[in-house]
Amino acid sequence: MLFFPVVCASVWCAISLEMVWETARTQGRALVLFGHVVAAPSVSSTIVICCAVSAAAALAMAIAVGYARGRRLERRMAAELDARWAELAERDAGDAARRELLNWRLAELQTLVDRLLADRQAATDSKERHLVVVPDADLSTPTRG
Repeated sequence: MLFFPVVCASVWCAISLEMVWETARTQGRALVLFGHVVAAPSVSSTIVICCAVSAAAALAMAIAVGYARGRRLERRMAAELDARWAELAERDAGDAARRELLNWRLAELQTLVDRLLADRQAATDSKERHLVVVPDADLSTPTRG
């Protein structure tokens, strides 16, 4: 579908070129298209008509090429946007997986900390603490030895 406007504009350019070429052979006395006389206006009117048909063909070609380039750019931008969204979705999925892994690790670490605290509390409760008193040493007087 992208080539249809360009093809139509190319056909119009070919038809207008043929008309201008054949009209020029008659030295502007008649408008000729595919060997048939279409009209026989005055020379100045024929020149204006040929210029208008040529300008219309050039405008049609410019519009068709602009449309084709715009559509191609639109498709490329859509493809880049789709790729970007796919990349963002993939990164989001990776982030979600990392969060779930961290949540699982945090729960596991919390369980280990709770178990260690319970073991420490059980060890402290089962064992009596003995207070050992160490006399202060007088370090002010040197000892002989």
